Amino acid sequence: MPECQLRFSRVLELPSKGAWCPARDADTEWIQVDLGADARVIIMMVISKQGVETGCWG
Repeated sequence: MPECQLRFSRVLELPSKGAWCPARDADTEWIQVDLGADARVIIMMVISKQGVETGCWG
């Protein structure tokens, strides 16, 4: 899927001011990121959109 490419996972670098929000409030929602090769991820940064408490992260 093209949407899984690494460049789509960097919300702060996207030309829009959007954010990823789950389709519904459920623990089963997730984001898939294709790093292009096997990789060990040791740090992940998650930023909450200011003033938003609805499960939207960007």
